[in-house]
Amino acid sequence: MNLIELTTKIDSEEKARAYLERVRWPFGVRCPRCGHKHVSRLESYGKFECAKCEYQFSVTSVSMDTNLCDLSERVVLRPVS
Repeated sequence: MNLIELTTKIDSEEKARAYLERVRWPFGVRCPRCGHKHVSRLESYGKFECAKCEYQFSVTSVSMDTNLCDLSERVVLRPVS
């Protein structure tokens, strides 16, 4: 997918969050602190909570500066591996 296709497909916060979730955790969401695979989705906060260590995190936790720009813009700025 090229940059133009990416910017037209990811045009909202929800789509950006879903895309980043698929890229970051292709085999399912895991806690970035302890690696546990059982997490709860906190929909109203856009976060997850680990069932083991109770750490709350988002798809951008640890990996990006969440204050730089809008989430859909960060998807475009993030290098794809």
